[in-house]
Amino acid sequence: MKKIWLSMVTAGTVIKLHVNKNDPFLGAGNEAVLQGHHRRAKLNNKTNRLIAAVCREINLPALRISVVAIMFLLMLPARSESGQTTLFEKETPFQYLRVVDDAVKGERYLCNKDCNFIQGGISLSKPDTLIIDYMKSAMAGLAYLEGPPRRMLFIGMGIGAMPRYLAARYPDARMDIVEIDPEVPTVAKQFFHFTETPNMRIVIDDGARFVETGQEAYDVIFLDACFGPDIPPQLTGIPFFEKVRARLTENGILTANLAAPVLNPGFNNMIRTLCGVFPMMEILSTQNPANLIVVAGKKSAPDTAIISQRAKAITTDRHFEFDLAPLAGQLFLYAPCRKFPSP
Repeated sequence: MKKIWLSMVTAGTVIKLHVNKNDPFLGAGNEAVLQGHHRRAKLNNKTNRLIAAVCREINLPALRISVVAIMFLLMLPARSESGQTTLFEKETPFQYLRVVDDAVKGERYLCNKDCNFIQGGISLSKPDTLIIDYMKSAMAGLAYLEGPPRRMLFIGMGIGAMPRYLAARYPDARMDIVEIDPEVPTVAKQFFHFTETPNMRIVIDDGARFVETGQEAYDVIFLDACFGPDIPPQLTGIPFFEKVRARLTENGILTANLAAPVLNPGFNNMIRTLCGVFPMMEILSTQNPANLIVVAGKKSAPDTAIISQRAKAITTDRHFEFDLAPLAGQLFLYAPCRKFPSP
């Protein structure tokens, strides 16, 4: 196993880069995704330029770098002098909730105690838009559908940004939002402009139990409860995903937000599970290197041209303020199921 180690110093922190060229998640033709703003990290341009320079120095233009140290840097808490104000914080039986305003960026976040893990955020001037990169990429899953979704399930609520955004663009669609922590809907309503519509239903329950006991079929199931320091084990195994598949319509899709392999030691096993349960499974990159979006379904994926055409139509017809087409085209082609064979 060939590894490359080097160190650099930025902002008083020594960062070790560990690149494993034999990682099954890597392959030829994959660009390093290290530039650009990272919301969770509040990385400055100097740090981004330094990381990019290191990548060029060690000649890794064709690799998506798999490094624990970089991801550790990306998850460092924002500095207190950045103009942040805490509006609310509470420890629940499930997690620590903290609501923070960032005066510099004009944004508000729901995060953990140290604010190094963000569940969601809004623009204070445009609260009806999506500002979190992975949420935008998750919308690209809609281009895999043959028509508009009529029923959606959200496992994990956060600030309710995705259901609120989609409710405004698919007003006739019925939505079930399942959240295990009863404090979360209250916080979403009080601080993040979330309002239930007549077609929404919030259910306080464990997502795995809801999927197992329910009877409804969904065109889209959004799974946003598998990213973070403590992934619920009941949401990662074969039994859960088999039940998810059973709850999809014949043309339905699962769209899941997953932590990248360097943050999630169980990533490869989860992908193997998804490959074994779903006939179709594709992975989309996001602008945030910590997140990957999985799209899975019962049928083969449409051709790339069809997905692009649908994404453009959705962007126009449903009044998205960002273009879905390039997001739908950000496939991780180096991670097909054949690279994650069953044990």
